[in-house]
Amino acid sequence: MLTIICGEDSVKSREYLQSLIAQYKKKSINPQFVSKEDLPKLAQPDVQSMDLFGNESVYVIENLNKILGRKSAKDTWWNALEAIQRNPQVILLDWEKETSLRDLRIGKMGTVKEFKPDANVFMFVETCAPKNLERFVMLLDKVATPQNEMLIYILLTRHIRNLLLIALGDPPASLQPWQRGKLAAQAKLWDPTQLTDFYDKLLAIEVSLKSGKSIYSLKESIEIVACYYLR
Repeated sequence: MLTIICGEDSVKSREYLQSLIAQYKKKSINPQFVSKEDLPKLAQPDVQSMDLFGNESVYVIENLNKILGRKSAKDTWWNALEAIQRNPQVILLDWEKETSLRDLRIGKMGTVKEFKPDANVFMFVETCAPKNLERFVMLLDKVATPQNEMLIYILLTRHIRNLLLIALGDPPASLQPWQRGKLAAQAKLWDPTQLTDFYDKLLAIEVSLKSGKSIYSLKESIEIVACYYLR
C-alpha cells in the first residue's frame, strides 16, 4: 500500500511524515528507510510483510517522483511500485519534497496527502512587480514566519523564473493555458533586463546564505532586493 505525502509546503509535509513515523513507533513498528533499488524486493510475494504480532511492515522512501522515469510496461521500478500498492500488508510512505499534486506522475496510485501553502502566500508572490514595493513588503511582513521563509523564497524565485521564461518566449510546458495568460500579463509589467537582474539577485541570496556570508535573514534579504527593483 502506497501513501504519497507531497505539497509545496515541504515543512508541513515533512512534519506530517515524521508524525506518521512516530505513530508507527508507538505501535512497536519501526519504519525502515529504503531506496529505489529496494522496491523489487519489497514487491516480491514472499516478502515478510508482517511481524510476529501481526503488524504491517512499514517503509519510507523520498522523492520517488523524481527518481522514477516515465512509466513503461517493462520498467522494473514501476512494476514493483504497482505490486506494493496492491499489497495491504506492506506500507510504503513516499515523501515528495516541494512537489504539488499536479506535478506527480505517481499520483494516480495510492493515497495522496498534499500540503498547500496558505493562499496569502500566493497573493504575496503575485504582488512582486515594479512600483509595488509598499504592498509587497506589507504582505511579506504578514505571511513570513521563521518556519516558512524558505517556502516563500522558493515560490517567489519560481514565480520570477516563470515570468522570465515567458518574457523570453519559452514558457514552461507544465503551465496550464490560463496560467500562461496570467503570467504573461504580469511579465509585461517588467523591463526584461530588470527582470533578469532581479532573478539573478534572488538566486544570489541562497548562495550567500549557504556560504554563511550573509548577515541578514532570508526575509530581510528578500526585502533588500525588493527595495531596489520594486520601488
